Amino acid sequence: MGIFTFTATTYDPGGEEMEILDVLRDGDSYILTFADDYQLALEMNPDGTMDWLSAASGDGFTCQPLP
Repeated sequence: MGIFTFTATTYDPGGEEMEILDVLRDGDSYILTFADDYQLALEMNPDGTMDWLSAASGDGFTCQPLP
């Protein structure tokens, strides 16, 4: 388990903060672009969770907000 932190301009997956260079929004889905064209897809779910997917690694997680 890990803690992912997002601000309007950065993403911190729990070790190294990454600058968000671009955000594309489509409804409740977002594609974040970082250096070297690395991208993450995020989708907000009706139950308050968020799906996180990295096309580069194939990893996917369902995240819950901290209380």
